[in-house]
Amino acid sequence: MSTESLPTTWTNWFDAVHSLWWSIHTHLNRSKPPSPPADLRDLQQQLSACESTASTVGDTAARLLVSQTLYRLNQDAVSLATRLLNSPPYASWHEWNSANVCGVPHDWAGLWSEANEIDNRLHERDRKMARLVVLEMTEAIVLHPSPGGTKGKDAPVWDAARRTLTARGKTKRYRQRATRQEPILAAFQEEGWPTRIDTPLPSKDTTNKAVANLNNGVRQAKVPIIFEMDGTGEGILWKWHAEQRD
Repeated sequence: MSTESLPTTWTNWFDAVHSLWWSIHTHLNRSKPPSPPADLRDLQQQLSACESTASTVGDTAARLLVSQTLYRLNQDAVSLATRLLNSPPYASWHEWNSANVCGVPHDWAGLWSEANEIDNRLHERDRKMARLVVLEMTEAIVLHPSPGGTKGKDAPVWDAARRTLTARGKTKRYRQRATRQEPILAAFQEEGWPTRIDTPLPSKDTTNKAVANLNNGVRQAKVPIIFEMDGTGEGILWKWHAEQRD
């Protein structure tokens, strides 16, 4: 499936992210560290355009639903561009080193190196990455024609008092306390089952284990939902299990 058959907003978002990466690459290679280019207005325009296009897709949850890969690329690109724009120019390596010794938060050389490394990786894997983004977008069309959270009667229900998770007529009962899983279910229930929540658990490792246990439980009970990490280590996603949809 080509990007031509996907919603225009989504493909525009992909193009905007790629353009921002290219703008970062171009500006960084116009100079050598520690001094950034004198004129960063074009980069500022690309950053604004990327953020504006991404916002048309929706909030964080909607963008993650459309494509987790593209969302991470967008976050990385915006973060790097913002740091680049906020890095003060230094006239010499001596001035740059002096600033670092004095504790001034500046790492222009690091930004230059990071952006070139990421740019090289992006171009080496561009076709594979583009295919992955299109596959995720295609899945979003099939499973979620309208990006966003699940509302109303079709949403799962977590009953904390009974320790039951119910979705589309199937129920998973927790007969013993699940100290890592229950806070996740409670957070989803409290927020109305959005596509994504921030993890309520203290670490990425703990969250990973809890998500794995959640999936084992709902699979055994044939509850038609899947939980996933969002790729940042800070959030959890859920979606309907495609093979068990009505």
